[in-house]
Amino acid sequence: TIKDATEKKYITYFTSSNDEYKFTYEKPINQSKIIKELLDVDFGKYELKIRVHPNTINKDISVRRYWKRIESMNPDVIINYDNNRSSYELCKNSLFTISIGSSIAAESIILDTPHILIGNQNWYYNFPGYIKISENNFNEFIKSKLRNYSYFLDYKIDKKEKKLAASSQLFLKLIGER
Repeated sequence: TIKDATEKKYITYFTSSNDEYKFTYEKPINQSKIIKELLDVDFGKYELKIRVHPNTINKDISVRRYWKRIESMNPDVIINYDNNRSSYELCKNSLFTISIGSSIAAESIILDTPHILIGNQNWYYNFPGYIKISENNFNEFIKSKLRNYSYFLDYKIDKKEKKLAASSQLFLKLIGER
């Protein structure tokens, strides 16, 4: 039931639950730094949207307050955890999506939207179909590619990559939090 986008108008960053990375990696990706840098990028004719992970509604009050404060400073950019805007519609309406490894990474690929994975601390890092970028130079990469939008418009996601993305989601669902 996801409507096809008539026009790509966004570039969407999907947040991840930081606590999922903190216990797994010695030096987890600094999501706050990534968001701060993204807020400073000129995306030209595209609007930046930051979709806060919906599970944030179940997090500690301090985490929810943090996102409410960020939303108050960037009301046109932040789509908060308590907003029911469809992440899938955002994918379909985005030139590309970005994350540090949220499950939306695979879903974006399945929906034919190129996905930039920042860092190698995620489940999808060795899978084909994703645009993999270092945490240290993601900003420069995005800026360079935005000079020529055709990089993303011409980016092809083949059927095998979509099947692998779908399979990864089924596998994650099967093993759960383990």
